[in-house]
Amino acid sequence: MTVFSTLVHVPLEPSEHSLSVQKSVTQSLFSAPRSSFFAIYGFVNTGIDIKEEYFLPTSSSEKSFIEQYREQFGKTTQFMELTIENSIEYHDHEVQNNIFDIMDFAIEEGYATRAINWLSEFAKFEKASIYDVNPDTFVPVVNLVFLPSETYRKYASDIIMDRFQTQIVKSRMYLE
Repeated sequence: MTVFSTLVHVPLEPSEHSLSVQKSVTQSLFSAPRSSFFAIYGFVNTGIDIKEEYFLPTSSSEKSFIEQYREQFGKTTQFMELTIENSIEYHDHEVQNNIFDIMDFAIEEGYATRAINWLSEFAKFEKASIYDVNPDTFVPVVNLVFLPSETYRKYASDIIMDRFQTQIVKSRMYLE
């Protein structure tokens, strides 16, 4: 017991070794936050920049085209087009919800920032309008009321009808 108390109560004399240990501990205490800051900053501001032209030969016409395109239109927003090329039952709310779920998934997972589609606008139009929209009237309301209106005219090129104007055979939606 006396050895322990003797060791505990012995005053330490500063030596070169203890001063160097103290100095290194003090420096590491101040450099750790600095290092952490730069590590976090680097992690947040790091990105992967992979472009199509990186995989093309340097003198190819394709690479030249892509570079000129990016130079002239580089500031425009990029869209991904979703095309439904079969006739489906757009009037069915379950089908609508499945389409909305696909688009919402892309947004939630960070693949897109927003969805632009005629079907969601039509769903809002349907709720606000006086028209009775059912399986028999869905296509005529889309074709004769929704698309010609000034607000929704921009979606006219996103919907293709069959030659008798009785069925939607193809439609397109966008993810930005």
